[in-house]
Amino acid sequence: VTLVDLSPVQLELARTRLTERGLLDRVRGLHRADVLDLTAIDDDAYDAVVCFGGVLSYTKERHPAALREIGRVVRPGGVILVSVMSLLGILRLLGPLDASEVLEAIDTHLDWQATLSGAGVVYTRVGSVEFHQPLALFTSGGLESAITDAGFTVERMASANPILPQFQ
Repeated sequence: VTLVDLSPVQLELARTRLTERGLLDRVRGLHRADVLDLTAIDDDAYDAVVCFGGVLSYTKERHPAALREIGRVVRPGGVILVSVMSLLGILRLLGPLDASEVLEAIDTHLDWQATLSGAGVVYTRVGSVEFHQPLALFTSGGLESAITDAGFTVERMASANPILPQFQ
């Protein structure tokens, strides 16, 4: 197991938790790196790569390059698991939490025209008070296209939209 994160704070938290659980000796390394530049990792180095936490969404329009870089470090026939920020999930979350602001000024938060036209990837706006930084929000079709465009085969897709217990 190798852990890679852009944030030194996250890597230190991981090191602390692994140490507390007596698992640090099972980790080959903790690397500070950007998913867009994994040159510290050899080609075909791993049987599986897990890229969770919406990392691809944070690369915004550079998500195709990030997918190719992830693909470079996994061996042929290996497995890649990714999670992204979901357009539907974000709309489900934002609507009930802040419906009036979102509905009155939706285009200041994300590219609403792209959403209405059925784009598979929609970008949030710089300066939106709803998003702490610009993101790429994916539909399931948009994620599938991004993955296949990067040269990979989609085996399975799943969704875990935001859970809002107060609205169940």
